[in-house]
Amino acid sequence: MKKVIQLIGVIFLLIGGYFAVKAGYHLLNYELTWGLNQGTFGYARPYWEIVVEFLFWLTVIIGGLGFLTSKKLGLKIGSYSLILPILTSSVFLIISISKKLDYSNILMVNNESRKMSLREQWEYIYSEPIYFAVLVLALITIMIVSKHQFKVENGYNNSSKKKIYLMIFTLLIVASCAEKRFENIQYQNGNQILNVNSTNRNGEAIEPVLMKAISPDTVEIGELIDVKVFLSQPNFKIVDASFDCEVSDMSLADTTNNKIIGCSKGLFVENDTVRIQFNVGGDFGEKDFPEIVILSKGDDNVYRYHKGTFNYFVKR
Repeated sequence: MKKVIQLIGVIFLLIGGYFAVKAGYHLLNYELTWGLNQGTFGYARPYWEIVVEFLFWLTVIIGGLGFLTSKKLGLKIGSYSLILPILTSSVFLIISISKKLDYSNILMVNNESRKMSLREQWEYIYSEPIYFAVLVLALITIMIVSKHQFKVENGYNNSSKKKIYLMIFTLLIVASCAEKRFENIQYQNGNQILNVNSTNRNGEAIEPVLMKAISPDTVEIGELIDVKVFLSQPNFKIVDASFDCEVSDMSLADTTNNKIIGCSKGLFVENDTVRIQFNVGGDFGEKDFPEIVILSKGDDNVYRYHKGTFNYFVKR
């Protein structure tokens, strides 16, 4: 039993150290990573969530040090250090279950709805609550085993093989659980595919983002026209704009240069507004500006495109 407790301590140190370093990196570089791993697209994680995660793994490290000694004081430290991880995991389990209760098994892809496959249902609905449920059970089991070993150190040796087997089984399950990832935003060669224009990362419809323009209704030939184009929702930041460009849900966004690949006729962007100025020429009558394509980057760190135009009347 003592060797098993020490093995748990080593495992706690390795796992806790690895994830504590990752969480610490996101804490120090939150403005760059938004709490997301490299190559992962999705909504930015709240800062408080990363702080809780870091404290979680820090207590796991402390518990690992306590279990590694396998002495009375170490076992006490190890047992008490599990309280915060158990409470945190339980809270996240409750939150996860409450969120997933309203989830639908209908997935939106390219504005078309279809039923999720079993794998997609596991990834998007069931994996998270099951992950936290297994984690809570494993931590509680380890706490029970550590308290039992503490009694053994005090001379009350009434060990149980069933508890040992249960602890080893649950620990193996936790160790084998891969880190939870969200691969909801597709990308190709480092460029994001613009296929989530009207949905969030869970495939649920979002409020439409409209393109609006402020322009004069009537102008004369030779007159300088000044037009301002912006989006209806300020949490979608305009990073690039172009015109006369074919864009679809299969187009790619260059995440390094913040541009849509293949769009070369750029427009000037300033203070989250597209500025268009030109001298009016040609014939009289109603005129339409070529289709404008705006590339935005939302608070969720996801790129989307928006199409629109404006018209004006050239008087005699």
